[in-house]
Amino acid sequence: MEDSLHDLYQRLALTETKNIEVVLEPGKLADALLSGGKCLIMKLFTAKHYNKEVFKSTLRKAWPLGLGVKFRDLDSTLILAKFENIKDKERVLREGPWLFVKHLVLMSEVDGWSQVHQIQMKMASFWVRIHDLPLMARTDYVGRLLGVKLGSVEEVDVEAGEMEWGEYLRV
Repeated sequence: MEDSLHDLYQRLALTETKNIEVVLEPGKLADALLSGGKCLIMKLFTAKHYNKEVFKSTLRKAWPLGLGVKFRDLDSTLILAKFENIKDKERVLREGPWLFVKHLVLMSEVDGWSQVHQIQMKMASFWVRIHDLPLMARTDYVGRLLGVKLGSVEEVDVEAGEMEWGEYLRV
């Protein structure tokens, strides 16, 4: 019996005649890519074990959503959040970073082309408050100049051509 299992295993490998190419029509994938625009991939930045159901429930309560969100486990560390409304997804990204039990929640947009095992999440976006700027320096231009000294700048929290009149400039 052991020899027959070994023989079966040996014949399991793909050969050139079995290696068939499959061509996908890009138009057939358009709905899937559109759906991915409403999704975020998340990972809790910890090596410790945590309860994923409590994690999902906590985020659902903490996020200011107009409509709902559904969660799907992609693997042991990655979770997909599918929002009913793209505005809710954008609001969650904009109002982050988010924490769960003092651990950072890493979030990434879904590109749709990567396989789950290829997804690496190593960076997070943070708002930085810059205090004590002269009033005339509280602009998008100055915010970007100062922000690049800290890292990459995604956004300066002022309207284009406007100034920030509050206590600080948010970059």
